[in-house]
Amino acid sequence: MYSKRFGNVDDSALLEVVETGDLMRPDQNQLFLFKRLQGRRDNLICVAAVEELQLVIKTVMVNWVFRGQP
Repeated sequence: MYSKRFGNVDDSALLEVVETGDLMRPDQNQLFLFKRLQGRRDNLICVAAVEELQLVIKTVMVNWVFRGQP
C-alpha cells in the first residue's frame, strides 16, 4: 500500500526490489532483498521476508544500511 502522506514504497517499487534486488539469506527461511531505485532519495530499500509455503514480507525499510557480507 502506498501512502502519499508518508511517501512509502509503492507496490511497483516493492515488486522491483523483490524481483531484481540483491538477496541475502541469514538462514534457511529468512531473507533480505535490497536495491537502490532510481529517482528515490531514501535509498537503500530493503525487504525483510520469510520463505515458507510462500514469500511473506515482514517489513520494508528505507535508508537501510547494509552491514555485513552478502
